[in-house]
Amino acid sequence: ELLLLFRRSENLIVKSACEAIPPLTKAAPSQLLASSKFQLSIDELVACLGSSQAHFVRCIKPNNTKQPSEFDDHMVLRQLHCLSVLETLS
Repeated sequence: ELLLLFRRSENLIVKSACEAIPPLTKAAPSQLLASSKFQLSIDELVACLGSSQAHFVRCIKPNNTKQPSEFDDHMVLRQLHCLSVLETLS
């Protein structure tokens, strides 16, 4: 749109400078810059995430000794608080 505005300018210098610029067209994927490819990829990812229902798995470390069936209540509660699990369930 800006290029079109410059091409319609009454200023001859601006108008002649912009006439040499080819109009923008949709580039083939192989002609896209790396940043353009990245932006398209991010846009697709955001659209995909927006259309899905997210589920998260949170791992809670039960103790520091790595022993089975041993739970450190204070440690587990602190992790649940830091992960905002308790706030989510409230």
